[in-house]
This record gives sequence, structure tokens and C-alpha cells, in this order.
Amino acid sequence: MSADTGATVGKIRNNVYAMKGGIGSGAYRYGALFVCAVVAVNCVGDVYDTTTHALLAGARGEDGIRFPGSETVILEQYQSHQTGTFYF
Repeated sequence: MSADTGATVGKIRNNVYAMKGGIGSGAYRYGALFVCAVVAVNCVGDVYDTTTHALLAGARGEDGIRFPGSETVILEQYQSHQTGTFYF
């Protein structure tokens, strides 16, 4: 399986600002029951830590370091569209 070869995170601003995604797996055993899963992370938006709710990855800002957040990007693009300067 090579799902993670081109997987990216944060494509909301286009691939220039996206980050590399990846593939993850997990397993759980409870008595005779054994459950496992494989997940490819390839999303338009952001990746958050489920415990701390911290933004871990997503579309990078103009500086290539900070994460403005997909919600902020969507709102900015919507407002730009309202003024006639909409772009991706």
C-alpha cells in the first residue's frame, strides 16, 4: 500500500502551502477480539490533537511556518470573494 506517497494536509490554500500527510495504524486487543485499522491522512483542512485541541498540521501561512487555520482561510477567501478578489 502506498497511500501516503502523495498524501497532503492543508490543501485549502493550494498545494504550495500544504504539508505532507501520511499513514497511520492502530490495534486493540480485548480477550479473543482483535481490531486493527490503517488510516491515510489526506485532508483539505487541519489536523488537531484530540486531547489538547492543539493545531498540529494544516495549511501553512505566508511565512511557511505558522498555521492560520482552515476556518480563518475559508473566511478570508469568502470575504475576498465579496470584494471581488477571490483566489485560491
